[in-house]
Amino acid sequence: MKVPGGLVGITRNASARERFFLTAPELSRLAEEAHVMAGSLKAPENKHHDLSLAVWTRQEENVTRLKNVLRSCMNPMTYESEHLSNIITKVVMPAQIQEDVCSHDDIGQQEYARFVQELVNTNEVSVWARMKKVQLKMWKSARKSVKHKLDDQVVELKNDRSLFARMLIVARSRPEVNLQECIGQHEFTSLPRALFTVSGELLLCTDKSSLMAILEELPNKTGDDMQPEDTTNKGTLLPPKKVVTVIDGMAVVQAMGKSSWIKTCAQWADHFTAILDSKCSDYDEVHLVFDRYDLRTSLKESTHERRQGGKPVITYHVADNTPVGKVSAKQFLSSTITKDELTVYLAKKVLHHFQGKSTVFIVTA
Repeated sequence: MKVPGGLVGITRNASARERFFLTAPELSRLAEEAHVMAGSLKAPENKHHDLSLAVWTRQEENVTRLKNVLRSCMNPMTYESEHLSNIITKVVMPAQIQEDVCSHDDIGQQEYARFVQELVNTNEVSVWARMKKVQLKMWKSARKSVKHKLDDQVVELKNDRSLFARMLIVARSRPEVNLQECIGQHEFTSLPRALFTVSGELLLCTDKSSLMAILEELPNKTGDDMQPEDTTNKGTLLPPKKVVTVIDGMAVVQAMGKSSWIKTCAQWADHFTAILDSKCSDYDEVHLVFDRYDLRTSLKESTHERRQGGKPVITYHVADNTPVGKVSAKQFLSSTITKDELTVYLAKKVLHHFQGKSTVFIVTA
């Protein structure tokens, strides 16, 4: 009788329900008779099976493992953040899921009051009418993919179709109009198609990487023909020139990726500092610069939303023991909140790593 689902499907069938409840004791009686016929009687049990030594040992091991998880990952009794997050994976639940999980009791009471008002106190709706489920978004909803219809493309297609239909009518009535020249050189839209879509949204630049190639093709004006001055007018020596480098921190994170041996954020940070060590060995001063992710109304934020393609964004709390072994780098860095925490986390790790060294290290985060 202790099976997943329980009394599902036969609750309204009286005879089937009676047979179901008689099945377990009848099977037990038949088993006892079979033992008597075979002469293999079981020894009478003097205690409950849950009080055996094996059950005690397994329960104590589970309690110990649970304590270790709470001690090393996140203690829910001392958690002060307002976000609802997973203790093990550090995944932060979206606002809608957090609201449904924390308010499911109130929502249930509201639905009960509505049921009593509509189906019991009044005759507006029949008592046997079909009841709709309250589709609350719970923990499992955070991992479901969401599909969005591309309404703007449908609108754009319809507008283009009607526009070309009108142009063909005009071209037939006026043969002197060069249709190829009109279509190729003029825009027949209310907004410039080079800058905006039909719905009025700004077209973002998707080829920023080509800017680096343009900069590299510029003439190299390092001033090699200029001789450095060793003395001033008064004959005093000038201080030696420093060799300074500026590093884009998030570019390093994206370039290094996440190797298979990286299981936690602490190992990811160690890998990041090791790469910076190899890059900064020949410089006197290093400037590590991270992007800002605390601006919610920026072009970077809209670019992230476009790249997601309708997939749910999962936010993680960044800490030393945050597990990232089964998460891809793209999925882990999909949320701007996670990136914001990651920049501060890596900045602190790098400053601690380079503390006491001769290299001047400056971090902007």
